[in-house]
Amino acid sequence: MTSYRVKVRPTTTYLWGNAAIGQSPSSPLFLTLRVDEIGDPITFGTVDLQPPRTPMPVGTLNPGEVYTVPLTSLVAVYATPANHTWVTCVVELLR
Repeated sequence: MTSYRVKVRPTTTYLWGNAAIGQSPSSPLFLTLRVDEIGDPITFGTVDLQPPRTPMPVGTLNPGEVYTVPLTSLVAVYATPANHTWVTCVVELLR
């Protein structure tokens, strides 16, 4: 398990990976996102390994909310807030 915090700015910020990565993880990884309780809502989505690698919105998380994304076949998870906010990320390997 690896955890880290990302300061998300009012532009697209990658929470994990990026659209230029050439392969997805071979292990069953999961990314858990948690928006800071005193932060702002974020809109988040994923980028699939398969072309055309168009960002696909998943939804919105409000302050204090948590969501887990399976990273299989993905190369990126991104977020966009209305204002600056912090997101805590935890990457876990399913065994």
